[in-house]
Amino acid sequence: AGESAQLPFSVLIPEKAEPGGHYAAILVGTQPNALHATGTVLKVASYVSSLLFVRIKGDVIESGRIREFTTTQNLYQSPNVDFTLRFENTGNTHVRPQGDITIYNMWGRQRGQVLINQDADSNFGNVLPKSIRKFQFSWSGDGNPFDIGLYSAEVTLAYGQDGKQNVSSKVYFWVVPVVPVTIGIITVVFFVLLFVYLIRRYIRRALTLEQQRFTHTNT
Repeated sequence: AGESAQLPFSVLIPEKAEPGGHYAAILVGTQPNALHATGTVLKVASYVSSLLFVRIKGDVIESGRIREFTTTQNLYQSPNVDFTLRFENTGNTHVRPQGDITIYNMWGRQRGQVLINQDADSNFGNVLPKSIRKFQFSWSGDGNPFDIGLYSAEVTLAYGQDGKQNVSSKVYFWVVPVVPVTIGIITVVFFVLLFVYLIRRYIRRALTLEQQRFTHTNT
C-alpha cells in the first residue's frame, strides 16, 4: 500500500500490419482474494487503463472535418456560453486537432478566446480513425453592460503530422440581458410618451390663449 512499481512492456508490430494508426489499452487491475465462505459472497475488482497509440508507416491518410459546432442556446442573458464541437476523423490514423475558438461582438471586436489541445505533451485530444469525438468548451466574458447584441464564434483547427491541414466553422448567438433591457425600454417609452403629452398640452394651451386674445381684440 502506498508504493509504486514499474511494469515494462514491449509492442510487437506484425509484418503485415496495415499503415496508419492503431491503438490499444493497457489494463491493470486487482484480483479478489479467494474466500472460502458459505452463502452469498461479494467480490470486487478494480481496473485502471492507459491508451497506447501506434502509427505504422506507409500509405497514411490524414483527413477530417468539423461535423458540428454549436452553442447550447441561441440567446444568453450573460456572456457565459457553452460550445459543442464534434470532429470527425475520416482518415486511417489518429489525429489531434489543435486550434482555438475566437469570439467577436457585433462590432467585430474580439471578446475572448478558448484554446483547444494546445498542450503538446497531452494525448487527451486524439481522435481515432473512422470515429467522431465530441468536445465541450465554455467561455465567460467580462460582462460589459454595453457590450450586448449579436456575437459570432469561429473555431479554427489544424491537424496532421505529415502536412498540416486546416478546417474552420462559425456559429452565431445573442447576448442580451432581458430584464435590464426591458426595464430600459419601458423607461424610454415612458419618457417619450410623457414628452409627447407635455408638448400636446402646451400646444392646446397656446391655441386657447391665442383664441381668447383674438376674441378680445374683435370686441
